[in-house]
Amino acid sequence: MDRGDLEKHIAAHPVKGAPALMREAFEAMARPATVDVPQGRCPGIQGLDGLLFGEHGGAPILFLHGGGFVFGSPESHAGLASVLAKHSGRDVLALRYPLAPEALWPRQKNAVLDAIDRMSDAYGYAPALAGISAGGQLALIAATERVLEAVVAFSPNTARGDARASSRRANAEADLMNDPEMDARLADMAIGEEEAGDPDQNLALRDLSLLPPCYLSVGTGEVLLDDSLIFAVEAARAGAPLTLSTREGFHMEELFAPVFAPGEASIARAAAWLSSGNTPKAD
Repeated sequence: MDRGDLEKHIAAHPVKGAPALMREAFEAMARPATVDVPQGRCPGIQGLDGLLFGEHGGAPILFLHGGGFVFGSPESHAGLASVLAKHSGRDVLALRYPLAPEALWPRQKNAVLDAIDRMSDAYGYAPALAGISAGGQLALIAATERVLEAVVAFSPNTARGDARASSRRANAEADLMNDPEMDARLADMAIGEEEAGDPDQNLALRDLSLLPPCYLSVGTGEVLLDDSLIFAVEAARAGAPLTLSTREGFHMEELFAPVFAPGEASIARAAAWLSSGNTPKAD
């Protein structure tokens, strides 16, 4: 699928309306890039719900899907997860976490922290996390509250309420998959009113010296471009080991990796970093 065809496909599936309608539209949008879901495959850890991709064995990468905490699923991100497994040479567990408005914040965060604890107990090793958009936000929050091997975050939402995040308006027309109004609506539905001093919304307020090795990837045409730039600067000031990778393009290109070459290339770069010696290796 080339860029023009993908633009037409995204435009044909606007994600709007009530939560049920948004979920249906997002699943339809992601469908060309999904792969056969490995029904029944899960890590066998009691209390953990998700889909496992890859057949490499060992401790899987824990993957957190996007969708503003309101839509998205392991199924809609199956293509992304499978491509990450292919390029990293590691299994990937796409976690099913609770969605808003049925489950309000911090249920999402608590579900991820619980999954990390269960995986750490099961494998005797701190897992690596990967996430996209809201899933990247979850991964980076968890990275300051739990010991992790590493974090890969694609286009994370990290600077809600930060006046420096001017790309949230400047890139509104260029970004095919995000706009400031939708971003604000989803956050309001899941987390509540914007609070500039909330470290769950503005992650630069967290103790970033606690971060493990992190890799952030963001598109220069994204609404959330400045989120990653601000986070990277504050992480550097804290002495955290963070690598920032920028690319041309729009929000969540990686979602379409199986059918869109730039999305797969972004995942391949992240996987190469994860395997490059920048992070400790799991047993």
